[in-house]
Amino acid sequence: MKVIVVSKAHEKISDFLLRQGNFEISFSIDSVSSNLDLLTNNIIRVNKFIFIITDDTDFAKEIRALMMLLDNPAGLLKIEELVFFFKIGINSSHMRELINVVSESVKSREKEDNTYTAPLVYVHELESLSFDILYKELMGKSTIDAINPKLLIKYRVERGEESKKAFEPSGEIISISPYTTQNMEHHVALKAVLQKTENPMSLSAIEAIIPEYENLKLKAYENLELFKSKWFLITGDRMSGSTTHATAIAVSAVMAGHSVMILDFTSSGGIEETLKVAAVEYHVLNAKEILGDSLALIQDNLCIYENKSKDVLGAILPFMQLRQNLFNRDIIIILFDLVDKEIVFGSVNTQICSVIFSSLMFQKSIDLLLSIDFYNMKTLIWLNDNISCPLRCHKLTINYIVSLFKKRNLEYKIIEPIFFEDFKLDASFYQSIEEVL
Repeated sequence: MKVIVVSKAHEKISDFLLRQGNFEISFSIDSVSSNLDLLTNNIIRVNKFIFIITDDTDFAKEIRALMMLLDNPAGLLKIEELVFFFKIGINSSHMRELINVVSESVKSREKEDNTYTAPLVYVHELESLSFDILYKELMGKSTIDAINPKLLIKYRVERGEESKKAFEPSGEIISISPYTTQNMEHHVALKAVLQKTENPMSLSAIEAIIPEYENLKLKAYENLELFKSKWFLITGDRMSGSTTHATAIAVSAVMAGHSVMILDFTSSGGIEETLKVAAVEYHVLNAKEILGDSLALIQDNLCIYENKSKDVLGAILPFMQLRQNLFNRDIIIILFDLVDKEIVFGSVNTQICSVIFSSLMFQKSIDLLLSIDFYNMKTLIWLNDNISCPLRCHKLTINYIVSLFKKRNLEYKIIEPIFFEDFKLDASFYQSIEEVL
């Protein structure tokens, strides 16, 4: 269990938890406020964030710092539980009010951002704080209660008499299954299956009709000439403008005479609304049409499909790449949430896909970008500086971002921030994207 320990006595508490063998200490600090830079500049993945409050804790200050930490992007911060400990009488009503503010804040963010999972909040107001009580509340058991069980063998005989009989196991296991209609239904169903699958053909006859193949090779996507469409995988950090970028590429590509299909698998599903703003003609595909049975895929220059199901996302992409002849599209754009990147990257042929990653120009966003494996796909980073700086953040320069890429030998292409007053774009915009990728 990975934990963060916040306490004035964090060293002793962390040492105790480590000795129990159930805990891995990710961070051990005396306060959040004095270590906020340390926490915000690291990727945090913990099961429990343990906050032990004492008389000398400036709790209001700590809560403000905690709120700033919890505002980190979902990709950099994942805390399953926030666990608060304090003794009865330490201004407990005020503390509970502040903790409720934290709880409501993370719940509100979870409703607005489907990529974010709010941590559960637990409050332990105790008469006393000790290592054993702390362990008991965290694990649901006490070190004092960890008594080794003993087996005491007894024989039942008449009082005052010695046992003269030996009892040996019979070696037979008797199992009695109660009768239920479900058992009978299962038996009938199994019988029907066996009747259908029973094959009267002998094994020798079966072997005679099995063809022999020598040096059989099955290679998926071996002939890349089959893939005539250009595939763009577009994603990015929260509020980074990936939907806007997908719209701009699609509109300009249509102006260049290309047929385009956009599949929007984002949780917000905003591609249709953005296209309405762009005032361009498009056709919305239904579930049947997305499988290739649609005149729109022949007649209309721009088709879109929206679906928020992760199951559909993982199933439809391999089918589309194997049956591209059904779609008759020059360009296929897959718009998806960053949290689903492994589903997408694992469902496509990376040799024919290019990635367009929308990124804010903050250190946290660039750190998140640098942590992603794009599986050697051609990658274009589209920067966005149209978001105001959150507290304790500052925008990075393009030169500095480029230097970070060079340090890691990353050959990413970069598009500088573009502000679209409208989507009245000509063919040159898409052509410039095409030249880069």
